[in-house]
Amino acid sequence: MAVLLFLLSLSLTFPLEKLEKLLRTTQTVKVGFTQKTSYDWFPKEEISRGVFYASRNGKFRLEYYAPERVTVVSDGRTVVVLNHDEKTVFTERFNARGELLYGLFVAERPLNELFELTAHLKKDGREVFVLKPKRDETVREVKLVLKGDEPERLVILYGDGGKTVFEITEFKRNFEPTEELFKIELPEGYRVQQYGD
Repeated sequence: MAVLLFLLSLSLTFPLEKLEKLLRTTQTVKVGFTQKTSYDWFPKEEISRGVFYASRNGKFRLEYYAPERVTVVSDGRTVVVLNHDEKTVFTERFNARGELLYGLFVAERPLNELFELTAHLKKDGREVFVLKPKRDETVREVKLVLKGDEPERLVILYGDGGKTVFEITEFKRNFEPTEELFKIELPEGYRVQQYGD
């Protein structure tokens, strides 16, 4: 029995190494997506669309353009959320409280420090990775579907019963970002609220 468990743990280690290699060889990424979020307490699914940009140095930009225009930008130190419809800005220091985001984007921790791989499936040219966060209690499970080396779908299951599904509509690895892409600018006339230190 112990040998079987050891072999099983080894078989789940190698797929995680594939994800690690993909992360290590990715300096920047641009991802177009459709996001579907559902909650146990709300009968209607929320659908939004947007584009996500990220750089290995903790910089990222998330542009939601439907149904609301919202921009989330990080320069690696601060996260700013701009709601263009409500003309509000929320700012917060990027710290370890958001363990998964901080670990992936800023600290660049190895995946095996952040996740436990609980399942790995291959079928019809696709691979499914089922990951359980080790330190983030708000997220219960993450499922990543790859087609070749590109993500096709990301599913996040929350501890409170909620679920978010990202259907990937565009994916570009190692593109050349402009300097302005990750620059934080607070528009005039927006109401600013600050969280954190």
